[in-house]
Amino acid sequence: MSGKVMSAAFVLLAAVSAASVTLPAVGFAATSSDDHRTGGPAGVQHVTAAAIRDMLDEAIEVKGGVQRVEGNVLRVELPAENRVLFFTQPGHIAHPGVVAAQIVEHDGTPGIATSGWCAGDAKAFEIWFSAFERRNERLSQEWAQ
Repeated sequence: MSGKVMSAAFVLLAAVSAASVTLPAVGFAATSSDDHRTGGPAGVQHVTAAAIRDMLDEAIEVKGGVQRVEGNVLRVELPAENRVLFFTQPGHIAHPGVVAAQIVEHDGTPGIATSGWCAGDAKAFEIWFSAFERRNERLSQEWAQ
């Protein structure tokens, strides 16, 4: 992995938080289609709450993820995978759900792949997920310059 990609991974792991993902104002119209994708490249998969708990357990117990509570989101950093998982906590509008942001490299340029899993309110999750997609797209564009 190139030094540029490693620097991008460090930024994602060190500085990007769930708090930096701003939810749109009330009335924002989230897009949705029959396959429940938000229009982004990764999309959203609808799963059970048990599947999300299993993802959290695996990230922490098997992969040794570093946990940090940020408001009503549990951030789990997986440095070996250049990946950060954001798990909603009770009280979060999109609970239960998880968004993954992972540094990827395409032609030597770093970018962020965004994936999501939802077991709660699909519309609320899509709004939250789209905020990650917008932020990650902006970061990817900055790194490409």
